[in-house]
Amino acid sequence: MTPGIALLLAFAGWPSAREPRYSIEVLPTPPDCESFSLEHGLTRQWVVGMVACLDSPGFRAVRWSHEGVIDLGTFGGPSSYPYAVDVRGRVVGAAETPDYYGNGNDHETRPFLWSDGALQELPTLGGHIGSGLALGPRGEIVGACQAGFDPAIGREPMRACVWADGAVRDLGDLGGPDAWAYDINARGWIAGSSGIGAPPAEHAFLVDDAGMHDLGTLGGPASIPFALNDRGDVVGFSAVPPPPQQRGTYHAFLWHEGRMHDLGTLNGTAWSQARDVNNRGEVVGTAFGGTGSEAVLWDASGIHRLADLVPDSADWAFQTATSIDDSGRILVTARRAGRYNAVVLVPGGRPPEVED
Repeated sequence: MTPGIALLLAFAGWPSAREPRYSIEVLPTPPDCESFSLEHGLTRQWVVGMVACLDSPGFRAVRWSHEGVIDLGTFGGPSSYPYAVDVRGRVVGAAETPDYYGNGNDHETRPFLWSDGALQELPTLGGHIGSGLALGPRGEIVGACQAGFDPAIGREPMRACVWADGAVRDLGDLGGPDAWAYDINARGWIAGSSGIGAPPAEHAFLVDDAGMHDLGTLGGPASIPFALNDRGDVVGFSAVPPPPQQRGTYHAFLWHEGRMHDLGTLNGTAWSQARDVNNRGEVVGTAFGGTGSEAVLWDASGIHRLADLVPDSADWAFQTATSIDDSGRILVTARRAGRYNAVVLVPGGRPPEVED
């Protein structure tokens, strides 16, 4: 991270470098099962993730709270995937049906809203698959869903979809046949990505009150956003021009007030991803640490391994940080004794706050 980026983040309200300060809250997982975290999976009262068990195929979407863990179910297929939870405990994601799609090896996945114990299928734009990816302040859901067969491209394109008032609409694109909507903030602004020109060109976009804006890249052909906060800061990852003889080089980015900034990697390694940003400007994600992925936090002094900020964590491998709330709690996929477990890192050892 350059001095200029550090100064930008300091003015944006980012905390300075910190001493070890997190405790580990292990989310309860059934015996013979593993659990995993996803983006937008954390509020003060609710946490969502996936569970995989030895005695059943696929993954199951679950929601944790002080009342326990709930299996959200499927549409008759083996798996479901939760991608966001809101302060009311509603969950959106994708769930499989018994029907197969494409080459016959994959189940159809339908977008869902889970609310008050019921799993509700959301409509697509005429295609077979889709997923809800985030929930808005007025009940909107954003995500991606297929449109009907397009003879011009020989397939069903994936489109950025917005569900509201019982209907689905196409958000638009930057000129390519495919688009996705990944997040929506309290102002109703939406972060997503769209094909642009010939593959693999794909650019992050932001839809605000003035319309859709191409956020560009860090010099490579593609950028993907994961999240935005209520100020309109967008985070994700972008391809960068690779060094000679190196492929798959991409870096985490922060898009702030009209410019995309490179957040850097661990020790100059090949890649990093920013997965979430809160309203305090704290960013979490994952980066290649030399032998595998490591959960990281960015602040005004640079990038930090979360393992360095958690006392007595030697037996844990924190692999991916997927969500951070405004109190600084971080949702992480971790590994201990050969077993994956979703955990919450709590600042200062404080217990999680519970909403009224």
